[in-house]
Amino acid sequence: MGQSAQCLTRSSDRSPGTVAYAGAVSDRQPLQVMTSEEFSELLRQAAAPTADDVPITSDGQRLDSKEKALAFCVDLAAKRGVALDLDAAAMLLGMTRTHLGRLCEEGRVACASVGTDLIVPGTRLARILRARQEEAGRVASRGQDSQSGATEH
Repeated sequence: MGQSAQCLTRSSDRSPGTVAYAGAVSDRQPLQVMTSEEFSELLRQAAAPTADDVPITSDGQRLDSKEKALAFCVDLAAKRGVALDLDAAAMLLGMTRTHLGRLCEEGRVACASVGTDLIVPGTRLARILRARQEEAGRVASRGQDSQSGATEH
């Protein structure tokens, strides 16, 4: 399977309450399966992170801020064609479920009904986050322009 690690999450891959983890395994090594309690204990025994311990994606991007980590999750959902329920989408967007539901009802955020639940496509979440980042960049550059203009007089 190579050096990358992956967590198997399909319900057919594991029984409830277990985590199946395939680390750097060869074809001869069996898949290690542990209960959620064993996994929690493993995490409790882990060394404390240091200042330079940050997740790094396979393309070298450092996920060293909450915003970068959230953007990565949303982009991954969009690439995989995943739709998120209102709770998960609201968390990623940094708003309440109620507010996101209201935006969906008003047609300001694209969503779909699945039974009694609303879901938001990952592609839509990625667009919203990119638009926010672009706006934040414009605001920051306007702030820098106004500061440099004040010092030139």
